[in-house]
Amino acid sequence: MPWLDSSLNTLRRITTEIMASDDHSSPNSALIKVQDAGMSLHYHDNGSDDNRSRIETVGDLAVDGKETAVDDDEPRALASQSHQAMKRDMLEEDEERRNADREILKQVTRARRKAERLERERDDALRELARSQVILDRQASEISSLRNLAKTLKDTRLEDMAEMTHLCKQNKALEQDLQIVSGKLLHEREQREADRRLLATRAKELHETEMFLTKADQFSGAEVKAMLQGLNTEILQLAADIIDVLQIEDSAMEVDGDQWLTGQHLIHGRMVQLLQTRDDSDIHATVVQAALQGVLTRLCRQLISEWSQRSSTDDDLHDIYRDIRKKYTNNHAVAGRWRSMTRESSKYSVVSETEENFYSRVTEAVLNVLRVAGWSPADAKGTLMQTFGKRVSAIVKAAMKLDRAMGEGITSQDLVVYTAHFDDHFDSNTMVDAYGNQKADGDVVACTCELGLKVSGGSNILLKTGVVLYSAFLT
Repeated sequence: MPWLDSSLNTLRRITTEIMASDDHSSPNSALIKVQDAGMSLHYHDNGSDDNRSRIETVGDLAVDGKETAVDDDEPRALASQSHQAMKRDMLEEDEERRNADREILKQVTRARRKAERLERERDDALRELARSQVILDRQASEISSLRNLAKTLKDTRLEDMAEMTHLCKQNKALEQDLQIVSGKLLHEREQREADRRLLATRAKELHETEMFLTKADQFSGAEVKAMLQGLNTEILQLAADIIDVLQIEDSAMEVDGDQWLTGQHLIHGRMVQLLQTRDDSDIHATVVQAALQGVLTRLCRQLISEWSQRSSTDDDLHDIYRDIRKKYTNNHAVAGRWRSMTRESSKYSVVSETEENFYSRVTEAVLNVLRVAGWSPADAKGTLMQTFGKRVSAIVKAAMKLDRAMGEGITSQDLVVYTAHFDDHFDSNTMVDAYGNQKADGDVVACTCELGLKVSGGSNILLKTGVVLYSAFLT
């Protein structure tokens, strides 16, 4: 420490000066020397007083001799001068001695003061040394405490490291256990997932088996009949609205429309000739309305009888179903459930696609009838869709609803919609005259205006088909 080094240097300097002023026998020799010098000076002062007394005694003797030997002037004068000279010499010597003593006294005083100052500095240095020693002792104690604390901390750190090592080993062991448990858990989860998949498969199989074995129908015959009557009403309403709204003029026949209608088996050639004949506007309007109803009913019958939108697939599924019905003659529910699931997956796998396709077919059929009848504006399709688009959508939705109810909702029996053939003779057992005229059997059918409903493979008629006879166009 700088202050401790300074204190030690000061103490060494004071001690050196004190030893130099003495015989180095003891630290107090300087003070003893000063005291001895004072005694010596006092001794010299006493000697001066003795000399002065001797001089005075000699003078007195000289005076006495002068008094006794007044007459001996010259020898006495010489003696007096010699005496005075000797006195002056003695006085001067005494003065010099006193001056020397004074100088010695001054030196002694200075030495004493210096000794006192050195003594004080030594005492201060000793006190500073004592304080430094106290500080050193305190710091040594603190250092010892810090060393003890460091040792304690080191021991604690070693214990913590040992504990950490132990915990690391435990953690590693726990991680290994966790990996083992995680592996077991993953295996159990995979097993549970496999069990769930198996359970779902079994449930699906059970549901499918139940669907095959159940005989309950989702719809009754009366409900299906009501749906069919609603569809017939929508067809009639569209045909009537078209006749009321559109102005069919006398224009050239659309040959393409004629060929399309006959090619699709939607209308008979004789009916096409009546559409082209416009001699009587009222009869022509009746023919157009009947033709529209006939085309729409046949389109709906085609939709309901189809198994798929692809003709090849449709024929194959028809043949397969015919074979299944023959095989399960005594258990029609099995064939019915197969029909329900097959039609759902093949025909209505994408409902929107089926709906758009049938909507396009209905629109095209109506346009071709109107073109043959003489209605052919610049934007015929746009005008038709803008005016009767909602009516067409209603027919499409009603036909699809009836189709799904008959094909998927009823499994205990096969219900079919039917229409009369072109140029068939009127049969009151299966037909009804749409205009209600009392006609005898044998009148020829021009077209079907209302779909009929019956049980497949039998004579059980639930709803007779409505027809328009050619005789209706002659009145």
